[in-house]
Amino acid sequence: MADIVLPPQVTATLGDKWVTFANALTRAIHNLTLGEKRLIAACIAQVKSDAPVPRADEPEKKTYTVTADQYAELYGVKKETAYSQMKENQATLWKKEIQVIEKTGKKGRKVRWVQEIQYNDGEASVTLMWTDMMCTVLFNLRKEFTTYRLRHGAQFTNKYTWDLFDMLAMWRRAGKFTINVDELRDKLNVAESQRKNYKELRTRVLEPAVAEIHEKNGLVVTIEERKKGRKVVELAFSWEADPQTELNF
Repeated sequence: MADIVLPPQVTATLGDKWVTFANALTRAIHNLTLGEKRLIAACIAQVKSDAPVPRADEPEKKTYTVTADQYAELYGVKKETAYSQMKENQATLWKKEIQVIEKTGKKGRKVRWVQEIQYNDGEASVTLMWTDMMCTVLFNLRKEFTTYRLRHGAQFTNKYTWDLFDMLAMWRRAGKFTINVDELRDKLNVAESQRKNYKELRTRVLEPAVAEIHEKNGLVVTIEERKKGRKVVELAFSWEADPQTELNF
């Protein structure tokens, strides 16, 4: 009898995993720098988003590690660059806060992204443990969440591109969304000059982001400007896949 030859096991890379988080986290994740977001996204992609929220006595279920090798491959940087970026980003991430506003809109509290974080010098990796609040927006997700393969965001070199891509992913089923210009400025946390001047917002934030999304992911994004008098007050976004690409968005 001939031996049965089994096909080789295919192991999904980190880039093939899905970044999934509750829509409530969107504004906070847009307040991260590109480097911080790269580190956070690589850890979120390892979370099983439909799993129960970890209990207080289950720290291992909210602890994740990213190696320099994974980071370098995922973000297209040299291993030495991955070392330095990860070390720097874990230090600044530790200080980052999230402003949580209660449903009444009257009271707020500050929480952190991570309960613990460390750069493992000898192993060239970063290990973090999510705070309890973060667990509520990463685990047991059933509705109102954003999701996409990590490699679709990892290609971006512009922070605003990735942030806008998050918004497209959030509205993926509809294929369009409309947003007030001032609200968009707040969500993207743009510079003061782009808050005061719409032309600055369009030429320095939106147009480069739309161009990079098309270049890297093959989505053709259209922005319709809606005016009140002479002032642009609202933007309508719509998008479709470029037929020459194979993006599974």
